[in-house]
Amino acid sequence: GRLNGTISYSQDKQLNLNASIDSLSLYNSNPLSVTVTALRSENQVPFEFHLTNTSNKIDMKGQYFLDKAEVDASLKVDVHNLELFAFLLTGVFEEIDGVLKGEARIDGPIQTPVFNGTMRISDAGFKTVNPKLSFHVKDDIITLDNSSLLLDDFKLYDEEDNPLTINGNISSKDRSEERRVGKECSK
Repeated sequence: GRLNGTISYSQDKQLNLNASIDSLSLYNSNPLSVTVTALRSENQVPFEFHLTNTSNKIDMKGQYFLDKAEVDASLKVDVHNLELFAFLLTGVFEEIDGVLKGEARIDGPIQTPVFNGTMRISDAGFKTVNPKLSFHVKDDIITLDNSSLLLDDFKLYDEEDNPLTINGNISSKDRSEERRVGKECSK
């Protein structure tokens, strides 16, 4: 693929970024197009991020406020091939496929932003690394609510199509604890 872009930065004065990749391939995926723009306007940096290919689309648009170090953004996800993002979960999942669609708002301090929205998972299959478990999700929703993932009658199915219904949340009041737990789970 081809990468084109410009960036200029001067502390407390300027942040301008404009970049595009016309055909990035990740792990045998269909080529992806990626564009990123961020152009400072006084104390605000409006930004956009777009990742697309024939079966996947992720869009993020928003503002970064320099004086408060806060973000206000919207995220739209329409991914028809979760396998494309398996490299992000290396060590947890050996195989992953399916569909993820949803929208979320991202607001607050850049170090600890608040995520609110919903993500629908459908026709998704997962195989864990250790222990070796296979399960799938037919069609269900995960709600993002501040620092929690809410599961309401969320169903996982084993290889024989037996359901496991999950109700509850995964949350952390301390984001550093959330990152530590994530690292431990990936070992």
